[in-house]
Amino acid sequence: MIAEKLERITKAAEVILYDTNHLAETKNLYYENHKLYEFSGKIIDIFTNITDHNKKNIVILDESAFYPTSGGQLHDVGTMTIDGHVYNVVNVEKVGKCVLHILDAELT
Repeated sequence: MIAEKLERITKAAEVILYDTNHLAETKNLYYENHKLYEFSGKIIDIFTNITDHNKKNIVILDESAFYPTSGGQLHDVGTMTIDGHVYNVVNVEKVGKCVLHILDAELT
């Protein structure tokens, strides 16, 4: 009876789609200043979005003021300017020690 109850309440293992183990930790600027609306960050990697037709629209920065979805709190949204192009940041997730910024369009 206890085993059956545990089976019903046990969560499925989380599927990790992106491996960030080889990357340095994203410095989380939102802990220092939660009202920071502009910052400069260096792109340390760009991932192909396997859930969105393999678009290259996931950016990992060395530091970020975007808060990722966590603990029931939704992620921040905003814009990111890369090489003069403005992209909308439509989702922000934390994978391992890195913050993934999902853009509305593929990087050009």
